[in-house]
Amino acid sequence: KIIAGAGYTGYLIGVRTTTDQFDAAWSVIEGGVLDGNGRAANGIFIQNVLGVTVRNVLLAQPGVGIQLLNTNGLWTEGSRLEHIYIENPNTGIEGRNNGGTTSLGNASWNDIEIFLAQPNATAIAFVNQLGGMPHPYSSTIKGVTVWAHSTATTSIGIDQPDHSGSGSLWEKVYFEVTGAPGFTGWNVAAGKQYPWILGTTLSGAGTLFANDAGT
Repeated sequence: KIIAGAGYTGYLIGVRTTTDQFDAAWSVIEGGVLDGNGRAANGIFIQNVLGVTVRNVLLAQPGVGIQLLNTNGLWTEGSRLEHIYIENPNTGIEGRNNGGTTSLGNASWNDIEIFLAQPNATAIAFVNQLGGMPHPYSSTIKGVTVWAHSTATTSIGIDQPDHSGSGSLWEKVYFEVTGAPGFTGWNVAAGKQYPWILGTTLSGAGTLFANDAGT
């Protein structure tokens, strides 16, 4: 178990490059508990690296549980996230573009559980900081469970305003809401494209799709 020390606000584990996606390709992070010490620190970041696997990891109270980050005109493709539990984050999994390409493609995520208990928390978010909205192109994301506790007011399950052209398949995405007012399962902007979805349900109060007008 790794616990963030007092005053530490960075990531506990990271795999990164700013020159070549193959520098640390096929790295594996496996097993253990990473504790963000009340969301002061973050869990794992993967920056511009091909084929990183994260599996059998519990992330407790991180600011961001796992971040996939594109910078320097590069991409973070082929990620494998398997058997992950993220407890009480601000953001569970974040795909972010800050000057890289938009590709988080060819990913395979399976068996992910995220427990939200903070106001305005997000389970999985995709963020365009610079250079375009990042997408998990041609990816399969399967077996995602999001639990929204009563204190997780206005929280969001999957936050990506536009999946246009992503070609990703999301299978068996389940939202369990316990009295969290304002919960939204899928936050996609009106008129924008959803990913391929094969089985998604919401149990409890809330809205499954933010905009049914999406395509």
